Amino acid sequence: MRHSDDCTPVCVPLGSDDPKVRRVCTKGCNRLLKSLKNKDATVESEMYDIVTCQADKQVICDPGGGGGESGSSCEMSSTFKAQAVCSFSPELWNLGATCITNHVEDEKYPQCPDGVSEKIVASIKSKCREASEEDVQKCSRLGMSY
Repeated sequence: MRHSDDCTPVCVPLGSDDPKVRRVCTKGCNRLLKSLKNKDATVESEMYDIVTCQADKQVICDPGGGGGESGSSCEMSSTFKAQAVCSFSPELWNLGATCITNHVEDEKYPQCPDGVSEKIVASIKSKCREASEEDVQKCSRLGMSY
């Protein structure tokens, strides 16, 4: 399934809230982060870069065991990967992570907001680049809230 800006989890078994059944929930989406590049700058465009991050999370909850145990135990795993880095501008930020990432990766269907300015979309090629290995660490702070 393609990642989008929607981070709504999908859980199985679908439509069940039975605490006696194993439950697995996953979500994968693209998120935007501001990354500090010059703390002494006086305007956002010089102070920050935009980093698009691909985030994936899985939670597996097993029902409580026998012998008087109650509740359930859950295990969570998540990964975060930088996809693109851009010079900050509100116009680029408003495009969303998926639109930016898909343009940088030359996707045929980039999933941009309806009615967006073609001029702003065209600026992605000049203001953004593919993320490098060094950029991956910038997405790790998503783990605090994702």
